[in-house]
Amino acid sequence: MSRGTLREVLAECLGTFVLILFGAGVVAQYIVSKQAQGSYLAINLAWGLGVVMGCYVAMGVSGAHLNPAVTLAAAVHRGFPWRKVLPYMAGQTAGAAQSHAAARKTAATLKGRIMSGFLLAANHTPKSEL
Repeated sequence: MSRGTLREVLAECLGTFVLILFGAGVVAQYIVSKQAQGSYLAINLAWGLGVVMGCYVAMGVSGAHLNPAVTLAAAVHRGFPWRKVLPYMAGQTAGAAQSHAAARKTAATLKGRIMSGFLLAANHTPKSEL
């Protein structure tokens, strides 16, 4: 893989990371807070902001496909080089997996803090939490 292609793949990875982190993060916030924080509108706005920020991150380097389906469609219909399709898809998948792991870890940490706060306030530990 050439240096230029590697740079483009890393830009796709980072752009997809940002996109999924915004989206998965707001959904995790909504679920962990038991729908107390956030709303349907907030989820939609955060996903939209994630797309915009992901595009800002990757557009100048790689074109900001941010999705393997978009990369494949660009190769089929727009003349995107086929030799770049698999590396782009690998970068996008890696970025999505890493951001999902980060959002999941953050949500688990927050859920643990929220649950421990509730348990301390109630001064007991339910058997389902053990």
